[in-house]
Parts: sequence; structure tokens; C-alpha cells
Amino acid sequence: MPSKISVTNGNPRESGVIVLTIAFEDENGDPITPTAATWSLHDWEKAVVNSREDVAISSLDTSVEIVLSGDDLDLGASDNGLRYFSCAYTYVSDLGTLTDIVDGYFQIDDVIGR
Repeated sequence: MPSKISVTNGNPRESGVIVLTIAFEDENGDPITPTAATWSLHDWEKAVVNSREDVAISSLDTSVEIVLSGDDLDLGASDNGLRYFSCAYTYVSDLGTLTDIVDGYFQIDDVIGR
């Protein structure tokens, strides 16, 4: 299923802001509005970042924007800045009720001296 995530403002700086746009599509690539969706954020070691696991998306449409900022984009002492973002969603199609995951990686730019 071809849903996709796009970044509208490039790689974020440490403790900055990133806007992720999720476009939901069905098994045929047609835009759909999910009946439910959640998102999660993990670091490169698969640890949950800033308690951002299974966060419900309340205002669903064919595409939604998720804004990450502050502690979502903070870097720890041994953190390489790689983040894994995933969104699980459920929708109804001619095949029944289906669940899919759209995911991707982005890199946080380190701010020297921070």
C-alpha cells in the first residue's frame, strides 16, 4: 500500500521543528481518510523518543501534518540524530477493514555547543 510521508521543511536542527505530512492511500493508491491512526517516534537504537509511542491522531483526513519540536528533536550524549517515524492506520475498503503502516527516517542536525 503506497501511503507516504513527506518532510515539508527539511532536516530539523536539534530541538528545532520538523513538519511531517502523511498522505493516506488505500491498496489501489487512492486517497482515503482512515478510521483510526497513531504515530510513534524512535531513535536509531529503537528506543521511544519523548514518550511518543502510539500517539492518537484525532483530526483525520486524507493527509495530516505531525509537528515535532523541542524534546522530540533533542539529542543525547551518544545520539547520532537518526529518527524513525511510523504511523499505523486503519481504513475500510472493498476488501474489508485493513491496517497499514507508513514509515520513514529523518536526520536531526546537531547544533554545536548546545
